[in-house]
Amino acid sequence: MPDRLRQFAGEVEREAANAQAAENQGKLRTAITGYRRATMLLGLNEELSLPMADGVRLLLVFVPAGEFDMGSSPDDGGRRKEEHLPQTVVMKKAFYIGKYEVTQEQYKTVVDRNPSAFQGLHLPADSVSWHEAEQFCADLTKRLNSLGYGQLRLPTEREWEYACRAGTRSEYSAGDGKRAMEKVGWCRQDGSRQTKPVGQKEANIWGLCDMHGNVWEWCHDTFVLSRVPAIPEPDSQDGAARRVLRGGSWNTDLSYCRSASRYGEAPQTKRDDIGFRVVMEIE
Repeated sequence: MPDRLRQFAGEVEREAANAQAAENQGKLRTAITGYRRATMLLGLNEELSLPMADGVRLLLVFVPAGEFDMGSSPDDGGRRKEEHLPQTVVMKKAFYIGKYEVTQEQYKTVVDRNPSAFQGLHLPADSVSWHEAEQFCADLTKRLNSLGYGQLRLPTEREWEYACRAGTRSEYSAGDGKRAMEKVGWCRQDGSRQTKPVGQKEANIWGLCDMHGNVWEWCHDTFVLSRVPAIPEPDSQDGAARRVLRGGSWNTDLSYCRSASRYGEAPQTKRDDIGFRVVMEIE
């Protein structure tokens, strides 16, 4: 083995070993940093597995800080009036986001019930309102807080689109058109009649699955029809205010599954094509 490769392998092994030791000692922040260094050396997407219960874990993917062009241009053939006009958005903080939509197994582990219309442990949780998704995040945060993990919550609309695009500017993370969509998601055009198990299609460049189709995903933000504001819109105190949905679903045309597509529903809405994924903040 060439000396540089031997040295590189040793660096990865040392970082991983130090991270493992820190984790065993309960020093989770130190461990996460160490694992991050090891995965960066290997050029891999960094993933973090959170314990929820025996045999049930929540897999998160690290998303780095950066900037991207949010929204769709007026000449985009699939564009609708509720979509943002293009604007460069700077993401100053890195974060973790769910590799998959929250599954029914994960939801039941925290909430102790399964409201989904389409039953299956590895299907995304559906028929969950925005309020219930927020409560899931709060309850899971309480469970994991003693272990040193950060706050879990719904993604902001900016975080969602940034993670979905993963550096791309095309209609979908895999490119433009129907064939690109077929690689990464489920929608009405492929004959879907219900949700599908998570992770069956290709992941995007950052390792995230099902950002297009399967179920609409709740975001934290209040739904507003406007250009992307310089500062995110403050939360509405009106419980009836619409909340943002992203990603399209098994029950929509493929144009609704584009990276820029957005929609709004009342927070109490429950449908068999609406679910969510979570974000964990990095302090």
